[in-house]
Amino acid sequence: MRASIKITLKEPIVLRSLDTGAEVHRIAEIDFREPRAGDMAAAMDAGGAGGTGSMILALAARCSGLTRAQVDDLSIDDFFAISEVATGFLQRGQETGPNAAKLSGAPSALLPGGSAGLPQNSGS
Repeated sequence: MRASIKITLKEPIVLRSLDTGAEVHRIAEIDFREPRAGDMAAAMDAGGAGGTGSMILALAARCSGLTRAQVDDLSIDDFFAISEVATGFLQRGQETGPNAAKLSGAPSALLPGGSAGLPQNSGS
């Protein structure tokens, strides 16, 4: 079962009738489901080169069921709440599966003779 995180919006999204302008629905909280590979790919494409904000907005739209326009119109406080949830999923994504390699901060060792595994030129 995929994880989902409920986010209570400080400023609910109000949907209004096009004819009368009367409120027809209010969204006060959203369920942000765990992103899947397709969600991440679409968000990364939307973000473009270095576009982290756009990436988070696209991911939020895909994982919450909101439209991109609704996500774009969220308050700054609600954007930061969604950003925190989204980046929480992203931080976990660095390790994959039960056999993921644990990386150390130590530099890689060189092979004997100082090579880094590259073929040695026998010199002629």
